[in-house]
Parts: sequence; C-alpha cells; structure tokens
Amino acid sequence: CAVSLAQDPADFRVITERKLLNQEGPASPHIYEIEMKPKALRNIQTALNYFTVIDLPRKVLNVYIGNQELFKVEVYEKQVLIKPVTADMTAQTNLLVITESGRFVFDSTVGPPETAEFVIDGLLGEDILEETTEKAIKEKETVLNEKYQTKEKELEKQAGKIADQKITDSILLESKVINLRVSKANRDIQVNLLSLSKMGSRMYLDFRCLISQKPRIRCSRL
Repeated sequence: CAVSLAQDPADFRVITERKLLNQEGPASPHIYEIEMKPKALRNIQTALNYFTVIDLPRKVLNVYIGNQELFKVEVYEKQVLIKPVTADMTAQTNLLVITESGRFVFDSTVGPPETAEFVIDGLLGEDILEETTEKAIKEKETVLNEKYQTKEKELEKQAGKIADQKITDSILLESKVINLRVSKANRDIQVNLLSLSKMGSRMYLDFRCLISQKPRIRCSRL
C-alpha cells in the first residue's frame, strides 16, 4: 500500500516551487555548449563535493591529467567526469582528452559551486567535421577499392576457369581415339599398342612394353 507522508505547508510550497522551476525555469548557467577545437585551451572550474561532466561528441580513447592527487577523473564512453578532492582555490591542473575525432586540452581549477561548471556539451567545430568527413570518405573509398579488387580477381579467376574448360571441351570434341590392341614380341620383349589418339594437330600413341627378363635395355627416345 502507498504511504503518504504528512508535510508541513511550508515544505509543500518549497517542493511546488522547485517543481515549477524545473519545468519552466530558465536554462542553468552551469550547463552550456562549447565548440571543440584541437588547438584551443578550454577553461573548466570545478567545486568540492561536485563533479563536472564533459560530454564529448566522439568516444574517448584516453585521458591524461597533470595532478592526480587533487583531481579525480573517470571516463564513460563519451563522457569525462572531473571531481576535485580539495577546496583549495589555488589548485589547478591541465587535462588532455584523446577522442576518435581529435585531441582536446582543458585547464581545470577549483572554486565555489556557484561559479562551477556542471555539464559541458562539446560540439565538433567545422574544421573537425570537415576533417572527419574527409577521413571517413577516404576510408570508405579504400574499403570499396579493396572489395572491387578482390571481386575483380575472383571474376578473372572464374573467367580463366571457364576459358580452360572451353578449350578442354573443344579439344575433346575434336579428338579421336582408335583402339589398336596390337601386340608383337621379339625374344624377351613384348610391345602392346593400345590406342592411337588425335587431339588437334597432334597424335598420341599409348603403348606398353613387357620385358620377361632383366636385360640392360635403355630407352632414349620415342
């Protein structure tokens, strides 16, 4: 069963005002967008007991921070979370983020929550978009070219097989075989003529020699 907690009218009014503020209130100055550029240094102010999120447009590959004792960093796919462990407003460090779309550098400081960044939405600049697009096009062209060459080699191989088969079939159609079955013996040597074949302009004789003993006979050429 549902449990209803009795609330003081003042508390109810605070909750109602917060609800209206969340629904209809203006955009928070702690959350904004910035254009990401590889050669630009972006400043970020953090606050103790708060974390700052850098939401990047591409997956984060690696992160390097100058002072790991005063600032903690966590990475979740395309998001980098920075959280200071000190309230010392002189604390400062640099942050280098490597993503699939390039390298981005930040200068991180510590200050009061009222002036801290909560969420920064990083947008790709036109130069990065153009470079990324050109890179993607070249990669696509390379993949398509490799597939085309592979396909072309396969077609050439198939065409070669078909040509060889046609030549073989043509030779077989023009070939003639005459079964001889002629045998003649002279002393210890018997020669059996089996067949005479004609393939194109060439003649082939199929024969066998049977030797009853082991004389020193050397066949040099027929």
